[in-house]
Amino acid sequence: MVINITGVISSQADKLENERMYGECYTPVMLHNALKAITGDTVHITLDTVGGCVESAFQIFNALRATKKRIILTAIKAHSAGTIIMLAGDERIVLNGSEALVHLPWSTLSMDVNSRILGELYDMFRKEDLRVFDFYCKQLHLTEDQRVSLWAAYESETVLTASQLLKYGFATKISNDKSVRHNVSA
Repeated sequence: MVINITGVISSQADKLENERMYGECYTPVMLHNALKAITGDTVHITLDTVGGCVESAFQIFNALRATKKRIILTAIKAHSAGTIIMLAGDERIVLNGSEALVHLPWSTLSMDVNSRILGELYDMFRKEDLRVFDFYCKQLHLTEDQRVSLWAAYESETVLTASQLLKYGFATKISNDKSVRHNVSA
């Protein structure tokens, strides 16, 4: 069985609103339910996401790693928060044409602000920027040159190609097998 993680990565609390705004969503609760059906020693994941909630992505990453099973993850698209989930794979396969977007975390805010609030928001966002980037560095075991290069890509909102994903370690293998676009849902 293959678990398809598709759509916007969302918290359970925001799922209905995100579905209304963006269409398909995937939550940590959905993964928890799908994992109950896995009986073998291996979990097969197909990832095709535009990203979403960073916290939910970390919850999905942690849930996958906590299974103690071998995770074979095939990424079609792993934009934004999807890159966090992608790194849960023991084997991370991308196709020629697969891509991942790395960028500083975004948020949509609707509020009145002043300079003090803006300063607090900057500090909050900077912590999240570094939290995600430090996570990448820890998971990918980057050299200093790779760190500098990836930070430049991260800071400038870069879509990474399959070969770049392999270079940085987000992918462990590039496949030409188009059959990995599974239609089996969990």
